[in-house]
Amino acid sequence: MSKKFYHAFGEVDLTLDAFLDVSNPTGADITALQVRPYDGGIAPMLLAYGAIDALSDRTWTLRDAKTVLSPFKATPDTVSIIRTAQLQTILDAVNYVGNRIYVVCLNDHPLIYSDHEQYSDLAYDEGIQDDISGVKFGSGVAVYHRAFIPYCEETFDPANMSGIFIQSDKDNIYSDTAVRDWVALGNVFVNMIGGQRRYNGGGEALTYTTASIGDLLRVKKDDICLRPLDGGVPTEHTLTRAMDERWWYWSTLPTQAGWTTNTLMSLVRNATEYPTIIEMVHDASGGVLISFNLYPGYVNMNIPAWWYPIFAYQYALGKAGYLGAVPAYNTE
Repeated sequence: MSKKFYHAFGEVDLTLDAFLDVSNPTGADITALQVRPYDGGIAPMLLAYGAIDALSDRTWTLRDAKTVLSPFKATPDTVSIIRTAQLQTILDAVNYVGNRIYVVCLNDHPLIYSDHEQYSDLAYDEGIQDDISGVKFGSGVAVYHRAFIPYCEETFDPANMSGIFIQSDKDNIYSDTAVRDWVALGNVFVNMIGGQRRYNGGGEALTYTTASIGDLLRVKKDDICLRPLDGGVPTEHTLTRAMDERWWYWSTLPTQAGWTTNTLMSLVRNATEYPTIIEMVHDASGGVLISFNLYPGYVNMNIPAWWYPIFAYQYALGKAGYLGAVPAYNTE
C-alpha cells in the first residue's frame, strides 16, 4: 500500500493555514489528544525551510471512532517541494507516528482559472475515487482538498488568460486548436475529462478496459514536480478495489510536430500498460497540456487519495513556473 501523506500549498514567506485529520486508532475514549507536527516531539517541522506556529500543537479530547481536524499553521521560506517531519499524535500519552507532510512552497500567488465552481471537488462528478476507501473525492475525502489554492471561475478565454486552466465542466467544448495554441505560449492546460474532450489531436484514440484487484498504478515520469511520486523507482500502487465500470485509457498516444508526448501514469495488468494520465509538452515554450482519462458517467479511475493533489495541482504549478526555473525537492 502506498505511504500516506498530506500536501499543503503556500507561498514563500507567507503563513499558510491547513488542517490535518487524525482518527481514533484505539477504540476507546481519548481523554488527552495532541496532534503535533513534530518529528518525535523534538525537532519542529520546517526547521530548515521555514517555521511552524505553536498554535499547531494543541490538546484535544476525542471520543471513540471520531476524527479531529488539527490546525497546521506554518511559514515556509524556501521555494520548493519540502518533505518535512512526520505528524506525531499522542493519545493518552501513547505516541503514534503519523503521515509525512509535504509543503509545496510557491514563488508567487498563482494564476489559476477553472470552469467549475468548486474545482477541488471536480472528481466527484467526473469519476475519481480513493482506492483505499472507495469514496468519491467530492463526497468523503475533503481533507485532501482543504487549503488548496484559490482560482478564478471562468470559461476558457485564451486571449485574456495566462497561467493555468483546469477544465472540469463536461458541458464546455473548447477548440482543440485554441487550447494547443494557448499552451504553446507557455501556459498549462489541465484537461480532467480527456476521455470526452480530446484536445491533444495527432491521432490520439481512447478505448477502455476494466481494472481488477491486484492491478498496478505505475508512475511513468521521473520529475521533481511529481515528488514524492517517482517514475525512476518506479512508484507503484496495487489496487485494492475492482472497477465495475469502464477504465478509459489512451490506446494511441497523440503525436504532433513540435510537441513531446509523455505518459505520467498507467494502469498495469499482466505487464501490459494502459496510459491513463498523459501530457503533451510544447518543445519550444515548455507549455504543457495534461490530460486525464476521465469520461463523465463512468467510475473509471481509482487512485490513492494522496496522489490526487500531485497530479491535479502540484505538477501543473511546477510546469507553470511557480516552483521556480529549476524546481527543487528538499527533505528535513
